[in-house]
Amino acid sequence: MNKRTVLLILFVLIFFTLILSLVSSTHRPSLELFSDLLKLQTFSHSTTPNDQDNLSEKPSDREDEFVYPTYTDHLLNTSNFHYSGACRQIFRYKQSTSRDLWLTAFSFDTTQKWLSIKSQAERAFSIAKSGIPNASKHVLLLTPPNDDFMNTMKLFNVSVDVVDYGLEKTNGAVMRFFAARNWITEHRKEYDRIIFSDFKDVFIFADAFKTFSNDDFVVLMECWAFNNTDSCWKLDDKTNRRWITDTFGEAVGDAYANNKTLLSNAGIVFGGTEKVLKYFEIVTHNMKREKYGLWGHDQAVHNYVLNTLQLDSLNLTKDYCTQRVCFGEAWSTIWDPQTGAIFTKETGCSPVIRHKIWFDNYKHYYG
Repeated sequence: MNKRTVLLILFVLIFFTLILSLVSSTHRPSLELFSDLLKLQTFSHSTTPNDQDNLSEKPSDREDEFVYPTYTDHLLNTSNFHYSGACRQIFRYKQSTSRDLWLTAFSFDTTQKWLSIKSQAERAFSIAKSGIPNASKHVLLLTPPNDDFMNTMKLFNVSVDVVDYGLEKTNGAVMRFFAARNWITEHRKEYDRIIFSDFKDVFIFADAFKTFSNDDFVVLMECWAFNNTDSCWKLDDKTNRRWITDTFGEAVGDAYANNKTLLSNAGIVFGGTEKVLKYFEIVTHNMKREKYGLWGHDQAVHNYVLNTLQLDSLNLTKDYCTQRVCFGEAWSTIWDPQTGAIFTKETGCSPVIRHKIWFDNYKHYYG
């Protein structure tokens, strides 16, 4: 092999080596390109709705999705309620768990009294079972139980404590405040948030616990239309004025009536456990032993502590008539008989909690 041949072979080897190097570099991303791809992937990940703009978030750490209720009856189908889009914005807190509690109280002197309201109670508890399936549910029974009551509560996964605090000359509406105060004091470490309500006519259609935090405390004003204080009852109402006067005297009753002070309903309060417990401590402290037997004493004291600003330290919110809660949305509720949905005409959004409802031009009372 002569010198020219050797040089030619070396030239060919060098040429092919250069070609292979160029081809390889063309198909291998540079560090800068790889970094840019990571940035693009991260940006796309951060903009998905489920990630809440949290780049470090793992799927298992994501806030729980809103879960649609499933309750249906001859009038309603809650799976068709309007909770999407802007109507979802109210659900901005943690989904309910077993550390959240719906607490209520009940008493009956005779089996007949229980049977007379049983169907209403079953409806309220069926709706709650659908709306807050993961929350704990508990009844404080202020009188001895019977088998039918206990079996009915068991059907709805509701636990029952039979309580007797030995209050003489009282009624169940007043006694429940002492029962709730004492029971929550004993169980305060077991729950983060509490809804306390009347037994048979408060309807929790969807996860109400997702609408407030541990730091909140909410009372309900007695109003009849969305965002309309002209629809709210006032303490010049004959019945409530009498309750105030019977408890605190004519001067207080007249002052509230003359000032057209808005009425709050004692049938539901909710908030963080410590806030709710403090509320019951304040109310029971203001109750008068000689008035325990008066019907309406609980509502009179509830309004008194509210209007004397004793609840302001609890991070108080007064809900007049909102998507979250309304006393009796008679003036602004729309019912769609085709879908079974109810919603507020001004917003198109369906309710979360309602105490009483009239709809379809007052043909149907739901309460």
